[in-house]
Amino acid sequence: MSIATTLEPRPHQLTDTLRMKIAREIAQKLFDDDLINGEESIIPCANDISNNASISMDGYELARELEERCGWIPRLEIAQILDNYGDDARSAIDDLQKDWVIRNNIQPPYSVGTRVAVKRGWDDRCGVIVKIFEHGPAKYIVRLDGQSATTGAIVNFEDVTTELTNQPT
Repeated sequence: MSIATTLEPRPHQLTDTLRMKIAREIAQKLFDDDLINGEESIIPCANDISNNASISMDGYELARELEERCGWIPRLEIAQILDNYGDDARSAIDDLQKDWVIRNNIQPPYSVGTRVAVKRGWDDRCGVIVKIFEHGPAKYIVRLDGQSATTGAIVNFEDVTTELTNQPT
């Protein structure tokens, strides 16, 4: 039985509350640095950021999106502060996943050295678990077939199985 079928799913997205919290912190920084006018502008600014930001956007992309959709006038200083959104969002998702691990008592289902199949998009790839990844919750480092000894894929525990479908010939 796998993690994916026995527990609540791993969180991969921000909640609306967290998205707004991050956006409000950024809007507060914009206000503190005199880049938006009036304290009453913080909430509308945060709403604009929350409604238009994506975790994959850098500050320049977000500034351009806000210019196009909300009429913002982007400046370098604004883009530099907006650049924090992606890092803050990734950190918040990481915290959600750490809580998920604790709440569900997630343990590695397979030990180091186990040959596994890794779900990657629409294709499974085979490899060997070389270690538990220490910098993210419930993840392995798997050396996929054909990778060098110094290379490995970071893979969620629930994305591996010992049901090998693409064995090397």
